[in-house]
Amino acid sequence: MKLIKITNMLLIFCLLPLAVFSQDAPVEKSESRGLTVKITGLKNDRGKVMIALCNSEENFSSHEEVFRGAAVEVVNKEAQAVFKDIPPGEYAVKVFHDQNENGKMDTNFLGIPREKYGFSNNAKGKFGPPKWKDAKFDFVNPDTTLEIRLN
Repeated sequence: MKLIKITNMLLIFCLLPLAVFSQDAPVEKSESRGLTVKITGLKNDRGKVMIALCNSEENFSSHEEVFRGAAVEVVNKEAQAVFKDIPPGEYAVKVFHDQNENGKMDTNFLGIPREKYGFSNNAKGKFGPPKWKDAKFDFVNPDTTLEIRLN
């Protein structure tokens, strides 16, 4: 029973790339005013980092829709994206390192991720992704930098 629950929860996170690429997000890699998401803890420079910016508990848990999404290059074992024109409010970020650029999070036969991942507030979940309340943050300053260290 627990294995099925774990697999189902991880499946939601594994389908993140579908949501990321379904969005037309104004994202820039350079420094500018907006929400900067800096990703650290990468093991190498291969592939891309998939970033989903969520503005509700519903799209944080969804594998179909996010507020904004980006796929960014890895440079010196770090990645960064700047989301512009973000209105003030509550948000959460979920990220994974798509090393082989296959557009999905790779997992083992139990559904456990084989690629590094992380969430805003460096939140951790038990047997799956963390809860919205643990990952959410208030975005009020358009010069905010959020750092996420991948597990």
